[in-house]
Amino acid sequence: MDERALDALQKAVTEAAKKISSPLSILALLALADEFYTKEERGQLVAKYQELRAADHAAYAALDAAQKALTESTPVQVEGYDARVKLYGAEAAAEQVAGVTQAREGRRETLASINSFEKEHGLIVGLIDFRDKFPGDV
Repeated sequence: MDERALDALQKAVTEAAKKISSPLSILALLALADEFYTKEERGQLVAKYQELRAADHAAYAALDAAQKALTESTPVQVEGYDARVKLYGAEAAAEQVAGVTQAREGRRETLASINSFEKEHGLIVGLIDFRDKFPGDV
């Protein structure tokens, strides 16, 4: 077998391996999920993760709205908190950014909840990721 034929064969084998890699990974995920979770537990955990993601989406929207409201309520463009303190004083600056600060803390909490879930239930997250790419039952 010459070098060109060998290269062509290797390329064909590599392409074939790529095509079956994803389905094999999914089969492995499903087998592991069956080992560690009942179907009911999987359903409950998927619902919980969706709730966490929805809460994070809402927290992000609240943060975005708070930042826009702060920008719109400021008569001049202010770059950073220190500049705001110089312009308005510490007490007024703190009051002005309170909504953004509160919204940012809410977003941190939702992200922390998602990260905790993902660490604890990586298999479930993997199944959800697969389902999002290829709709069907988990």
